[in-house]
Amino acid sequence: MLCSDMNRYKEINRTVMVYMLTVIISSLAACYRMEDDWKETSEIPATEISVTTSEHNAVTEETSIQNQSEETTKDNSYLHQVYKEALLDLYTDLIWPMPVYPGYSDERIVEFLEGYEVTDNYFAIIDIDNDGTDELIIDWLTTSVAGWKCEVLEYDESTDEWISEVRVHPYDTAYYDNGIILSNNYHNQNCGNTVWPYFIYIYDPYKDSYYSDDEYYDNYGFVCCYDLEFFALRGLDIPDWFTETDAENAGVVYQIRYEGYDPESYYSQSEYDAFWYELVGQANRIDVPFVSFTLDNINEIE
Repeated sequence: MLCSDMNRYKEINRTVMVYMLTVIISSLAACYRMEDDWKETSEIPATEISVTTSEHNAVTEETSIQNQSEETTKDNSYLHQVYKEALLDLYTDLIWPMPVYPGYSDERIVEFLEGYEVTDNYFAIIDIDNDGTDELIIDWLTTSVAGWKCEVLEYDESTDEWISEVRVHPYDTAYYDNGIILSNNYHNQNCGNTVWPYFIYIYDPYKDSYYSDDEYYDNYGFVCCYDLEFFALRGLDIPDWFTETDAENAGVVYQIRYEGYDPESYYSQSEYDAFWYELVGQANRIDVPFVSFTLDNINEIE
């Protein structure tokens, strides 16, 4: 009797354990399925949140740009009135917006030769350096050659001061949208004419200036050339350094004072072309909207 009861007891326990094991396994499987389902469903809100965040950023960015644009427009509108007053002072009293020779004198009366008219000069208002603030550019030509200048000026409302971003030669100065300015030298007695000697200025947004910090030069570089005409006009023999450099028979060699180039060396036409591409590349030359220095043009500034 006892043995039979014991066997039935063991059988019952075995059945209960199997049942409990089955329940546990089923529960675990259900948990895993629930976890997988949670992962799958959680990915959808995450994606939606990501899209929503992206849209929010886009809206925020657009709003920021609109606000910046409105602020810039407001600032430039005020600047335009400051520029207008400065141009009127220059037109009527020959008073330059800032000292004519900063660092040497506080004199603001600009040179003006007899026989010229104020309208022989030019000005433009444009954001030439692409910093969001319009600059005033004045081409002043009614002086001796030494007094010619094209100056990029900006008024700083916070300090109530004028800033000279750069002062360059007024004729055929090239402004590029990558921040490069190529400015012709005033004279060319000692170089060839294939490329007129020019200076290189580069805009630095941290300084809001095109000037270099070099100890000896206010610019970033200088380029000149020597061509066959240069030697022929002076009755000079072609020197060996010219022939050796001009192995491609382009009839011209260059000297380049610029970072990475030896100013005492000579460079061939193909080397100059490579330098030019490095400097200007795919940049576009800016068409500066110069207008004649007339009272009507000044009064039209808004």
